[in-house]
Formats: sequence, structure tokens, C-alpha cells
Amino acid sequence: MRTTANRANLLLLLGAVIVSLVLPGCAAVPLRESLSAQATPVATPSMVRPGVYTAQHLDEIPLPTESYQVYIVGEQHGVAEVRQLFADYLERLYAGGLRDVILEAPQGYQPDASAFVLGEVDTLIEGLCLYADVLQAIRDFNDGLTPDEKAHVHLVDLDFSSAAVHTHLLSIRHRLGEVAQDVEIPLLDEFQNWDEHEMASLAEHLAGTAGEASPRILRELNTAQDSIRHIHLFASSEAPLEPTPGSIWQHGMAVREVRITENIQHVLLDLEGKPVLALYGVAHAKKTGDDNILERSWAQRLSEDGIEVYSLFATGMYGTAFWGGRSYSVGWKPETWLFLPPDGVSLATVLNDASDYEIIYIDPQETSNLILPTGERASGSYNGIVLFREISPMADACP
Repeated sequence: MRTTANRANLLLLLGAVIVSLVLPGCAAVPLRESLSAQATPVATPSMVRPGVYTAQHLDEIPLPTESYQVYIVGEQHGVAEVRQLFADYLERLYAGGLRDVILEAPQGYQPDASAFVLGEVDTLIEGLCLYADVLQAIRDFNDGLTPDEKAHVHLVDLDFSSAAVHTHLLSIRHRLGEVAQDVEIPLLDEFQNWDEHEMASLAEHLAGTAGEASPRILRELNTAQDSIRHIHLFASSEAPLEPTPGSIWQHGMAVREVRITENIQHVLLDLEGKPVLALYGVAHAKKTGDDNILERSWAQRLSEDGIEVYSLFATGMYGTAFWGGRSYSVGWKPETWLFLPPDGVSLATVLNDASDYEIIYIDPQETSNLILPTGERASGSYNGIVLFREISPMADACP
């Protein structure tokens, strides 16, 4: 049985300090106090107009906990409050039986992430620093639970760097055992100087020894091979990478979305219908449309395959985010969200009569004439939208 302490531990992501996480070259950093860290009564949000609600605390946001196989928090990268929302949602879904989390991180680091959240190791590798807060929260939540009760993480993305590919190939060779021990993998310094053909040949040689290996290992070999292609596709461009139709950027992102989609499908197959909660960039969570950057996101691809997907767009209206070593301003201001005629007004106008709120929740199905700042109809893109009035940068755990 879970305890009150276990439930509180997950919410370390919402208002505590990482006290035991050790990253090579990194210092533990404090997490911002949560909007919902204080003891508050569970309440319902205030309706401003049909489909638009305001709230003070996360526990007021009406998020579904059943009827879907994949739940996605589509995050504005680098926002502390969005990470807090993810932790809150995981807490709710766990109570309903969900035990598995998907993160936007290289699949090659799967053994490291799993060992850390299950409490088998006490350190987290530098390659996972962008998710240090999430992984630490899950680890703390798992503390004291039986193996069957613990939450698990699944990394389903490409290996974004040659270092991640190298780690992945070494891991695969180790798990293949004796049949692959003659496959020579150079030291990282040499591997990073290899061209695409040399890396691809090594991956193909390793795949050739796999034979009757487990389906999981065969899938990981596919990820490693696609990762090599993706890395060198971007590296080969002499022109600036632009997210335009037919560009190298779009082609590379299509490779990535296909691989993520297949990896998630296999996770769902392994889980035999049990649900998962994913934390991914907001563009990947978009369920329909003609996004020129991604072509078709993995959320859209899964939906088209008949998988029930709940997609939540989570961002802020004002403030600063921190991601990948840099700070940037978030500009999803309410005047850029427009309601088509007969309303013909902006979200800013709708909120004129609202006061004393920290969060806006929008149900696009209830307000189907809402247009996103990107120019797309909200009801065709996401199942729900959470806008924090003010956001702050996530803690920097990277060296």
C-alpha cells in the first residue's frame, strides 16, 4: 500500500530541493516552490465563459484519468511550472493504476534512467540532466514501494549526439553477449570523428550478430541506426537549418517522429494495453494539422493508428524559461489567442472580468472557435490547454 509520504515524495518536483541527486560535473539545484505545494482544499475552477476557466491551484484543473491509453503533457521546454503540472498529473494517474512514464530523452540512456528511478544507483549521468528534476521526483516517489508498485520510465527518442549513440551501441553489445563480443567499438574520442558511413557500418555489423535477440534489442538497433542518420543529416547542412517545407530540418524531424512513434507502439504492446504518461515538447503533442516543422507528430500518428491519445498543451503567458543552457522569454500572451466570430475577441478581452487567478484552463472542445497564436484551430490540435499566468525557468542541472 502506498503511504502519504510516498504521495508527498512525488511532489518534491513541486516544491523541494534535490538533496541526493549527483550529476557528474553538476551541482544539485533547488526547485521552485509549487503553486500547489501549500495545503489547499480541492476546488473547481471558475468558468469565465464556456470552455475557459481560471484557477489558483493545480488540483482545480479537471484533467482526465481514464479512457485514454496515452496521456501527453506537451510542455513548453524549460518551464518550472509545467514540470510541476506533470508531477501533479502523474500523481492523479498513478492513483488510477498508471505505472509508466515516457520521456523525451535518448533511448541509449534507458538503463541509466531506469536504474536511477528504481533506486538501484545513486547517480544520474550528465546526458539526462534536462530531466533531472522529473527523474528525481519519480525516484523519491518510488522510495519504499514494492517492485510491482514502482513507476517506470521509458526513453523512446533518438540518440541526439554521437556520444549517446556510442553509449547505446556499447549497451547493446553487452546485452547481446558472446555473439557480439568480436564487434569492436572504438573509444568515444575516435568514434566522434567518424563519418556517417563508418558509424552506420558499425551499427550494421552489430545488428548482423543479433540473430535471435530479443525484440527489444532489435528495436534499439533500429533507433541507433536512425540516430546516426539523423545526426549526420543535420551536420551535412551548410545552410542555416530552417523549419520550412522540404528542408533538411523537416526531413530530419520526420525521421525522428517515425522512430518515436514505433518505439511508443512497442512500449504499449509490451504493457498489454496499460496506459502511459508522456512528457514531450508541445509540437510533438499536436494531434492534427499540417505543421511544416514536424510534418506529422508522433501524437498525430498514434491517433491515426486508432490509439486513444489525450494531449495537453502546457505553457505560460508571461515570464522566462531556461532550456539547453539558455534563457528565453515566453510570449503566449492572451491577446494572441483569438476567438472567431461571432465572438471576434481575444483571450485578453475574455479575461478582463477575471481576477485572482494563477492558471487558465481551456477545453478546446467546449470553445471550438478558439484559434491558437500559431493560427490553427485549438480543437483540432489539443484536448486541453493549461496557461500559467506567470512562469519561471526550470532549475539548471546541466554542467
